Amino acid sequence: MKLISLAFDLDSGTVRDFPHVFHYGGYLFHVGSVLLGPWISYHDYISVINQPSERIFVSSSLSLFD
Repeated sequence: MKLISLAFDLDSGTVRDFPHVFHYGGYLFHVGSVLLGPWISYHDYISVINQPSERIFVSSSLSLFD
């Protein structure tokens, strides 16, 4: 399923090149989508991973109060 997602991202142009094996492995075995949560596209995964850690903490903390 995640390989198909990456293929769609490559075809649509949101991801330019096939990711490094370690980046793709991180996407495959990401705890948030393997054990607990919804499926996310590779593009969304990379955009969250590349955010500064302060911004992730603030946005996740604010979502707890919604």
